Amino acid sequence: MKKLGIWACVLLLVMAGCGTSKTEESLLIRREGEFARGSYEMDTEARNEQEFEASTWMAEQEKDLDIQVLDEETPLDLEITRSEVPSIQADQAFSRGDWLVITGGEQNNRIQVHRRDGENWAYAFELRTQGENWIQDVVLTDSYLYWSEHAPMGGGWSLWYITWENPEEPHEILSEAQDTAIGSEPRLFAAGDTLITELDYRTEDAGTVCQYDPASDSWTPLFSMYQMGRRLRGDERHVFAVDYDGEQWYFVRYNLETKEIDEMPLQFHYSEEIPAFVDMVGEWIVYKSNLQVMHAQNYITGEYRTLPSTFSFAGVGDRHMVYTKSRDVYIYDFEQDQHFRMDLGNLQCINSFHCTKEMTVSLLCEEREGMQTVVQIQEKSETE
Repeated sequence: MKKLGIWACVLLLVMAGCGTSKTEESLLIRREGEFARGSYEMDTEARNEQEFEASTWMAEQEKDLDIQVLDEETPLDLEITRSEVPSIQADQAFSRGDWLVITGGEQNNRIQVHRRDGENWAYAFELRTQGENWIQDVVLTDSYLYWSEHAPMGGGWSLWYITWENPEEPHEILSEAQDTAIGSEPRLFAAGDTLITELDYRTEDAGTVCQYDPASDSWTPLFSMYQMGRRLRGDERHVFAVDYDGEQWYFVRYNLETKEIDEMPLQFHYSEEIPAFVDMVGEWIVYKSNLQVMHAQNYITGEYRTLPSTFSFAGVGDRHMVYTKSRDVYIYDFEQDQHFRMDLGNLQCINSFHCTKEMTVSLLCEEREGMQTVVQIQEKSETE
């Protein structure tokens, strides 16, 4: 029944259609009517040549970059904390409110959960994947912990959740075995307490972004997008994605409350660049391309900037972006147009991290004497 419910939603969504009209914002255009989605065929030879050119160009750009060391006198509206948790050879950390989740272990199958205890974290409980499955994505909300897992060599994926009130009862949401028509493993994002994911059906040219509500065990289709099979981003009111009309790539912002879609054309340096990840930081649309070039464009003024290449990045609040590269952690202030490198002493943080706007950026550092340091970065509260 769940599979049929999702398919019915997808068909209704395809029939609804989309198009464009101007909004009050200068570069974001309201989509109305049907969107003429096109197909994209990459020139592999040109792409390989441009990847080398882009790497060389970015390296030259970054040579003259003014990067300041972040200290206590730096005027940033951020709260940065460090804490320690017992090591499980974890490789990622996720946090929201009073909960901290670390994942990994020798078999990449452990989800260990800690709860805030004053200024420290206290062990709460641990979950394991099914059989020998590996952990893929983790997302925290106020009421739920969502995760996805798959077989070690790929395939055999499944989506799960628990409630914080009853963590001993994992619930399976969807799996490859339940719906073999889905062509690629869904990646996870959450808004409010609901799960948001792109479902790419083999028979459909477009990806369908759907919302799962665990309270009613129901799926709702939100909008169609170019099939990317990547992790979506957004905030409590919006989902950010990309689309393509055969000639132009677009940033897409879907409003969860009004169901309206705004879009903006994206600009690139190279012909074979396509958007890999998109985010918003205040008035800035930030996007990383398949050639590892970081772009940022202000949707109000139209100002365009090229940012340093990153391993992972995430917007924090309306003016900051946290990013990692070469085991270092950086913060970019859009308002000051200034980069800062965090002074972590002898600590080396793992490059990979992910969070939603409603979560806290949590960077996991390498193990030392059986402990792992967690560096957390979030906006300062209004009461501070």
